[in-house]
Amino acid sequence: MLKDTNFFPKQSLEIYEKLKTADKNGQLDDAVAGIFTEENANNINLVTIWRCREYLCKLSDEIIEARPHLLSYRILIEAMRGNLKKCDLLLQKYGPEFEKLDLAKLDRVGIYRLMNELVMPQYSNEDFLNRARFLATVASLTGMSFDSLVLTACRPSVFNGFRDFSDICIDMEKRKTELQKGIELLYGSSGKGVYEVAHAEWCYEHGDSFGALVEVAGTIPVLEHEKDTRCLFAAYVLQIRILVLNGQTKAALSLFRNIRNRMYETGSEEFEESLLAVMCHYYCYVGELAQVENWLYNEAPDENDDLCMMDTYSYLIKMRCYIQIGQYMMTIVLGKKMLELLKPSNRPHDKCECHMLIAMACYEAGDEQRAMEELEQALLIASEYKYVRLFADEGQMMLVLLRVYKMNHKDSPIDDKYIREIHNIAMDVAKRFPMYLHTETNNEIALTKTEKRVLELMSDGLSNEDIGKALDKKEGTIKCHTANIYKKFGVANRQQAINFAKDNGIIS
Repeated sequence: MLKDTNFFPKQSLEIYEKLKTADKNGQLDDAVAGIFTEENANNINLVTIWRCREYLCKLSDEIIEARPHLLSYRILIEAMRGNLKKCDLLLQKYGPEFEKLDLAKLDRVGIYRLMNELVMPQYSNEDFLNRARFLATVASLTGMSFDSLVLTACRPSVFNGFRDFSDICIDMEKRKTELQKGIELLYGSSGKGVYEVAHAEWCYEHGDSFGALVEVAGTIPVLEHEKDTRCLFAAYVLQIRILVLNGQTKAALSLFRNIRNRMYETGSEEFEESLLAVMCHYYCYVGELAQVENWLYNEAPDENDDLCMMDTYSYLIKMRCYIQIGQYMMTIVLGKKMLELLKPSNRPHDKCECHMLIAMACYEAGDEQRAMEELEQALLIASEYKYVRLFADEGQMMLVLLRVYKMNHKDSPIDDKYIREIHNIAMDVAKRFPMYLHTETNNEIALTKTEKRVLELMSDGLSNEDIGKALDKKEGTIKCHTANIYKKFGVANRQQAINFAKDNGIIS
């Protein structure tokens, strides 16, 4: 696809080789101490930490006690593994959890503990805000900046990194001044644009594509001048997604090249994997199966190795690719693995997406009952935060799932107005991208010539008896054709079938 081993400066590989050599020579502690210094913390990205995890986890207790900042790397590694219990055990090495945040009692080790707690997804967002406010006060009094804190965790979303800020985003407009001030104090210059991009993502998720595009397009020029590219990357990816889903694929490809060039200029290797996943998602929409398979088998992260939560976005795209090529069981297995790791964390968006993709795979595999159970689980999570585009952007397949769900769940706890909102946007996506996740099961929607003629006459208001006369067939034969049409469309009656056919351009 687009991966080029010479494209990005391979800082992580160089550091890995140095640590490997040092470990063989019995000099690992000294090598780590020389590379992973406090002063160099901002230059050590998550890719480097993950690649060097074998050696960072070998460090002696003596060096960690002498240099407490090194413990942070161990904690981050366990967070990336999704091992939050181990994170809690390691955090205790910094001392007990603060019962009350007291500036007079805060020392350097305490600051490290608070910085790590901010990243950990097992802490509630209320706990996050309390710690963020406290550290912002520390920053204002001491001039410190906590810009090394992880914002995006190498996935294209500000509010869905290690943490998920969906509950904060619900009323973020009302709290704009408070949030912007806190971000500025806490992150310094690296926090520029965080609020704006998060708000644009939230607008998009709730169906306001135009508002999201206006905000993100206005924010990107400001972020272009910043040294820190994490927020810029999130902004670019959101803009690409909006352009693609609105059919402006040429503009999206041009923007993708801009991102790639920017990553090359800054040497930001931590975005490389997510950047390739973004492009693969584009290929899914336009139906370029060869490119999808190339990424899936040659470039995507391997879920059979250590599952890294830093690659959550890539795994979610990989689940879609498995569906695209008909490997439904692989989607289900990967989704269940991810859900197991996500279980103890406060990440509703990721959990919702996993359930949704498992539902799609189950339905394509012929397990309708389980598909509906997984879909309802996803909708129950989503309805609390009103995620719309998460479902709607799946297009045709989501239309089918929602129709089957509504047909079989008359007493559903999900608000019908919410489902209709998803349906209406999904309909536009389905019309624009008929090849998206186009599998053998999707082909069943194609009608035979006779079925299409039956449908057209049905649309003209003819009864089964009259249709039979018009086509010189028995009424029972027409009923069989009608039943086949209902099954292919996932509908329960003729009016639903007519609406579906018109919505999807099958009949005019």
